[in-house]
Amino acid sequence: MAKPVRGPCPTCGRNRRLTVDHIIPQVFGGDNSPENLRFLCEPCNTRRGHGIDETVWSRMSADQKAKLKHWCFGDSPPLTEDWAVLFEEIVKKRIPGFRRPDVRNC
Repeated sequence: MAKPVRGPCPTCGRNRRLTVDHIIPQVFGGDNSPENLRFLCEPCNTRRGHGIDETVWSRMSADQKAKLKHWCFGDSPPLTEDWAVLFEEIVKKRIPGFRRPDVRNC
């Protein structure tokens, strides 16, 4: 069994126990590759939820983007590929489990 990792959280800077975070959430097709994993403290990881920001959106494959749209909008997703427009539509719908990717003040 691996020892718990402690150190400064790259998001908030506090020295805490760190947990593995999937940059592209698994629910949207993110995998367990080293490129998709990072360490965040538990409060930052929890607060992030299924949050996606513009940087993550730009890294997502077309299939992962389609999964995100279907998860948020069902069978009638917006046709836009513009993250800012899509994000505002997601925020308006108040999707359960989807949070703004704001991890400050954790």
